[in-house]
Amino acid sequence: MTIPRYDEFFVPVLRILADGKIHASGEMLTLLADEFAVTEEERSRLLPSGRSRVLNGRISWARTYLKKAGLIESPKRGTYRITRPGKEALASGAQIDNDYLERYESFRSFKNLNGDSSTHTTVDGGLEKKSEAYSSEETPDEALDRAFSSINMRLADDLLSEVLKLSPIAFERFVLDLMAKMGYGAFDSASQMTPISGDEGIDGIIMEDKLGFDLIYVQAKRYAEDKTVGRPDIQSIRRCYYWARRQRAVCHHCKIHGKGDYLCEEAAHHSY
Repeated sequence: MTIPRYDEFFVPVLRILADGKIHASGEMLTLLADEFAVTEEERSRLLPSGRSRVLNGRISWARTYLKKAGLIESPKRGTYRITRPGKEALASGAQIDNDYLERYESFRSFKNLNGDSSTHTTVDGGLEKKSEAYSSEETPDEALDRAFSSINMRLADDLLSEVLKLSPIAFERFVLDLMAKMGYGAFDSASQMTPISGDEGIDGIIMEDKLGFDLIYVQAKRYAEDKTVGRPDIQSIRRCYYWARRQRAVCHHCKIHGKGDYLCEEAAHHSY
């Protein structure tokens, strides 16, 4: 089964705490994962950012929401205990979800503070649904992570568009500067561009030691966005190898896609 949504943990968390005792977060994590038959793979699944586990985050936010509603409390860091309102909510048999928690002023204040409340108070003091209610499909962490990934993808597309606008010489300089930022070169200004003509396909040379005995020969390739980069293009790097006789050669290009991706990836990351 898939990992439950964070709001699906509301009632199970209250049931675990129903004995009135203090329970540690680690203990609750194991009990809840077992109750929902979460597999080992799902327990280890990370957010796209790789910063935290999905399951841990959803259980953590379930506890946070219940705590903000006053249904549970935390006597000390990493421990939790049910409150009297929590026992009453559990005994009522009602469906405890985000809509249910909206009846508690402390929870509404918390949601308003975070700018994502799904209700507002009417003139007569009642609660009225907003047209755009927040979703219980993802936690705030997951929403932030998704937004961050989307921003990164747009940034990468914008950056690639700008790189494609560079002149051939500017592109070669850009590649050498990029490699310097990645740690290539024994010192500042350790890279140099080759002459425009008569370079046998070599666009730049980077010195890996101060005396220049260990050199990296760079070939920078810029293709159109609709160009499929394949084996023939990657193999062209061998010209760098034959020209240099020895040392290392690297081919940089803007894009790797299409049939034979794995082969291209491997070739692009190996020295010849």
